[in-house]
Amino acid sequence: MPIRGGYILFARRFIELLADMPLLDRTLWVWLYCKANHKDYAGLARGELVTTIDEMRDAMSYRSGYRMIKPSIMDVRRALGRYCGSNMVVTRKTTRGLVITICDFDLYQNPANYGCYADVRTGDTAGDKNRAHYKQECNKNEKNEEGGKPTSFSFKSSYMKTFDEMDCERASQARQTAIKEFLADE
Repeated sequence: MPIRGGYILFARRFIELLADMPLLDRTLWVWLYCKANHKDYAGLARGELVTTIDEMRDAMSYRSGYRMIKPSIMDVRRALGRYCGSNMVVTRKTTRGLVITICDFDLYQNPANYGCYADVRTGDTAGDKNRAHYKQECNKNEKNEEGGKPTSFSFKSSYMKTFDEMDCERASQARQTAIKEFLADE
């Protein structure tokens, strides 16, 4: 049974692009990406959508107990400004709202542009030049003989520390600094 609504390809590179942005920017980016046209339709090109600031505010709202918390108009505009500054989107105003064009939408939505892409008909990967990259990035899909579990994982840049780990590191660094200063005073 197919899943209604279709799908999008979401590149791991977006973790690097959105790493220094606030949480609102990250969730808004995912929402914009999901709402963008997957093909030319109704006068809009692939990767474009028409929306309003109020619609984005409603989509980013959430409940905290009985309270409904919505980002401000300026928060949404700042997020769009950061996207425009990073060349992630281009915006233009119309009478129906705001037309947002996601840059490089075709590049990210084409499976052939990914190193782990395998041609279903031939079983080959995307080419000889990508074979080393394929082995390096896709080794988590290889199975071992005994249990069928992945043999190795690559957590190079995709591993993100939890807040507790970051707090422990900061506390450890502060402790080391205090010890150095204390010993230096004596």
